[in-house]
Amino acid sequence: MTKFRTFEHLHNIADVNCGNDVLQALQGTGFDHILRIQSKLNHCHGLVESFARCYDVNTSCFRISNDVELYITLLDVLCITGLPIVGKPVIGSQVDGERECISCFGVVPALYEHKKGLKLNVLKDLAENGDSFEHRVRAAALLVIGSIIAPDTSNRCVNAFYCPLVQNINEIRDFAWGEATLVNLYYGLRMFKERKRNGVTGSTSLLSLFALQYIRPLLDFIGISTRPPLNFPLIVDWCREMNRASKNDAIIWQPWQLHQNLPQGVRQQMNVALAIKPMLWINICIYHQPHMTPRQLGLSNETLEAMREWFRTNVTDTFIEKPGLSGKGGKNYTELWGPQIEAINRINEQNWLVGEEDDLAAEANEAGVEEDPCPMGDVDEADLFYVCNDEMDPHPSE
Repeated sequence: MTKFRTFEHLHNIADVNCGNDVLQALQGTGFDHILRIQSKLNHCHGLVESFARCYDVNTSCFRISNDVELYITLLDVLCITGLPIVGKPVIGSQVDGERECISCFGVVPALYEHKKGLKLNVLKDLAENGDSFEHRVRAAALLVIGSIIAPDTSNRCVNAFYCPLVQNINEIRDFAWGEATLVNLYYGLRMFKERKRNGVTGSTSLLSLFALQYIRPLLDFIGISTRPPLNFPLIVDWCREMNRASKNDAIIWQPWQLHQNLPQGVRQQMNVALAIKPMLWINICIYHQPHMTPRQLGLSNETLEAMREWFRTNVTDTFIEKPGLSGKGGKNYTELWGPQIEAINRINEQNWLVGEEDDLAAEANEAGVEEDPCPMGDVDEADLFYVCNDEMDPHPSE
């Protein structure tokens, strides 16, 4: 029997020391959180494999039992990894790898491996000892991308496709890296279930920690007598230490009470948490379907029925795959995903609604009024659903 594999390279980050100046430059990207991880997260391959085998490619849910299904939402990604779920999709055009290496770092030979990409071990050295500040920031960003967001099967490289996305270090934060992480993981799970790979590509840390956050008996199963951490983002505390696990109900349906502890800039992404929307990663489109497991988000029956009806009426293909990076060049994914990008932008542009609440709370503080620790707490989830999906093109054509 073929041995099950995981391809995430989080060990590359555990002991990297890129400096506080680089971490500060990457604030808002979520990469700064990942780069603060100081201990390795050792995967329990049995847990990852068992959970992956529960994955249903048709619904993107994990069928735990006949009456229990779990679904990794964008909210899960945000709270576990700290990677932003609002921003431009992670797409672009095919690139000349050597040319991009020169553009980003001024060098090629030691850094670039033909047809594979940029070597992670060299990027790690550049992040710590690069010739310039910008080189160090770009190297650190690519190291995170190749280690946890989009790890490849070579275990040693990150695709040069991402170089243009980190070229301007002030624009790295403009991308929805959390969304790309989720799409990449879902695609890896699909490839595993369809027996096209002997393991799961993508962020298996996200997969593992999602399982541990929701299914309490798993903590005992893998020998952890702790309860889940609450500090944002969760991955940092999970990697550093584990608290004692409670043995009450088997499923923690709504573990995100921690949203009260989210930084202000992160809370502004909450309006995407219930959106039924296309998620993009290079050549893959997968729909975000938070209505699949309503108990996770505490949806009322009224909201659930409205979401299900909208989904039944407007969405036909929950998975779309365009031609990949291999093969002939010239593919421009920004053009290929034009309708989907328009739909995503119509959601993202409405993020100001939450930001406005934060501004009002700040004004209240100045007037001596105590701020609500969670500005989203009084927002009805039905209103949030319609805010996210109002006038969105229901299913953009391919």
